[in-house]
Amino acid sequence: MKKKPWLLLSIVLLLLILLPLLVWAVKTKRLEIRKRASEPKFPASQQEILDNWSDEVYRIYKDTDLSQPIENLNKRGITNGTARILNDQAMMHFYYYLRDNNSADLDKAKYLTKIVIDNHQYWKKLWLSPITMNQLAFNVWEMWNFFEPDLHSEFIKILSEEANFWTWILEEIKNNPRGITIPEEAGRRRNKGNTSLITTDPFTDDHLYDTRAEENGAIAQFLATAYSMFPNHPEANRWNDAAKCFAFHTLSKGETACGITTRTISDNSILGNHNLWPSPMYTLAAVTELQQGQFSYLLASATPPPEFFHHLENGLHSTIWQKNLTECGFTRTNHFEITNECHASQDWVTKTF
Repeated sequence: MKKKPWLLLSIVLLLLILLPLLVWAVKTKRLEIRKRASEPKFPASQQEILDNWSDEVYRIYKDTDLSQPIENLNKRGITNGTARILNDQAMMHFYYYLRDNNSADLDKAKYLTKIVIDNHQYWKKLWLSPITMNQLAFNVWEMWNFFEPDLHSEFIKILSEEANFWTWILEEIKNNPRGITIPEEAGRRRNKGNTSLITTDPFTDDHLYDTRAEENGAIAQFLATAYSMFPNHPEANRWNDAAKCFAFHTLSKGETACGITTRTISDNSILGNHNLWPSPMYTLAAVTELQQGQFSYLLASATPPPEFFHHLENGLHSTIWQKNLTECGFTRTNHFEITNECHASQDWVTKTF
């Protein structure tokens, strides 16, 4: 067979022409891969955000043996911190029962919820108890049809007592502001009158040292949940009125509502605590509590009262959000790295969380 040198020459020339293009393409592809690898990966939906986080928590804690701690704690009552942990675990397991139809998760969720109902001893005693009860209430609400009537009655009893207690607290603030009838453990400041539970002196800058915003929000969200779960309860309207009052005073610039004048934020919407301001963490706490209160009304097919939107009418564009969160490092891509100007890594909050 006769050789064709011109064909070989053509192939060589073609390779010489294409080789730089191939090298360029490979380098470009590598750069693209490296760039994608270095970029933060953000979930495509709220459901994906939830599952990315909760799947990891579930992997770590799903088989945790809580029998010994529970047995020991039963002998002296479960503190707020432990009860909140058990509530969190119960909520996690019930979510995975709903998602994956795993009966073992349902059993564990019911068991942990019943443990808290039967053994928690700190209702109506500590300022953190509305947070604990709100968690418990959500668990019972979603698992209501899985519990026996006796447990329903027991839960309604402790929820009603807790809601009545915080409604009484508000009445004492209104009717006896200088008195000391509210227990210090519930949030009245030492050597201060009843009003100190809900506000510092509204004509000073003391709110930058002790805002009260997250405390008022915690009570508001719980009372909103109590009302939304049992709107026909004889005391429900009192709970709802108290919820709206505490919600209004969660973010207050020396304003007056329901017969009380409070200040939890500055006139320029800066929220401070522990002598650090702006305070992104405490701002998030207060805002989240108001959102959870709104959520309770929505679950009951009711319209959230305007008090739960006080100073948050414009959502992420609200001044309080912009001043204490956006300008402190909270981006729209769900990334949060607190700036040094907003006291990164000071107080009990880390730089990123």
